Amino acid sequence: MRHEHFETLAPICVVCREGDVAHSLVLRPGAREDQGHVLEGMLRCSNAACQREYPILDGIPLLVADLPSYVKQQGAALLERADVSERTEAWLADCLGPGTDFDLRRRHLSSYGDAHYRDLDADERARHGSLASLWTALARLAGPLPEGPRLDVGCAVGRGAFELASEGEGALTLGIDLNYSMLRVAASALRTGVVSYPERVVGVVSERRTRALTTLRRTRVDFWACDALRLPFRDGRFAVTSALNVLDSVSSPSELLRVLHRVLSPRGLALLASPYDWSDAVTPMAQWLGGHSREASHRGSSTTLMHELLANGSLGFELVAEHENEPWVLRLHERSQITYSTHLLVGRKR
Repeated sequence: MRHEHFETLAPICVVCREGDVAHSLVLRPGAREDQGHVLEGMLRCSNAACQREYPILDGIPLLVADLPSYVKQQGAALLERADVSERTEAWLADCLGPGTDFDLRRRHLSSYGDAHYRDLDADERARHGSLASLWTALARLAGPLPEGPRLDVGCAVGRGAFELASEGEGALTLGIDLNYSMLRVAASALRTGVVSYPERVVGVVSERRTRALTTLRRTRVDFWACDALRLPFRDGRFAVTSALNVLDSVSSPSELLRVLHRVLSPRGLALLASPYDWSDAVTPMAQWLGGHSREASHRGSSTTLMHELLANGSLGFELVAEHENEPWVLRLHERSQITYSTHLLVGRKR
């Protein structure tokens, strides 16, 4: 956790907040630091009646309301060793086999690591469907970004936050996610300038992939573990928010849009991208934006409904621009990939 981000964004307790009444967090003495990063320590709510504590691990503050449940869900990732050799990791993969938490984490890191950073290779074809390509298209729609802090929601392994920070004069930028394995990759890349992740070959066989982030701006970026639907920030804190391929990955996409509106400053921009790949296992069907109700005015089209929601101002946004079909390619292994067609939208807070 960077001191600059903590002091500028002044995060609040997500447990005792009630309406407009919010209490700041304070860093307790005794934190372990290195070159401006708090690597390990404890944050505490300043409300004497609350005193809730939030740990900082691997430079990542865990600002989640239900910490016991979060630690249980992410426990294997929190305790996973980062000092084993590639050979030992391969041996562990063979022993543990497919379908285990270890295997699934490596698969997710492989897919998102590739999508976020494969364009850094010399091969220009690697840009097709990459997050960098998606971001370029979205930035073109948005035009010049307003000055002020920026928030990348659902940052995964970090590329969107680096891109957001690189637009303009290098605004202070924060990436947030709940997936600890991905956040640890992003935080390590931030501090070292090198991203490293397992690239799946086939089955449980992976190879370690490393890429230098020489062309990306890292100086004013940080990564925190936060719930997108319960952000630990006061109203109007950010000039820009982005949520790339997140709407269909939360339990309530409409609540996500309300939260983004809340933390945006007046006339702030929301940059959105989604393939609307709805799954009832993640988002209850009643919360889908489209994907059902063919008799409605939008005929069940998520693209049409999202356009209407931003264009009619019901969410407190005005529609700035949109693009209906931008490719997003996720690599599964060396012989398989998924290609999505994402809908890009830019909304401005009214």
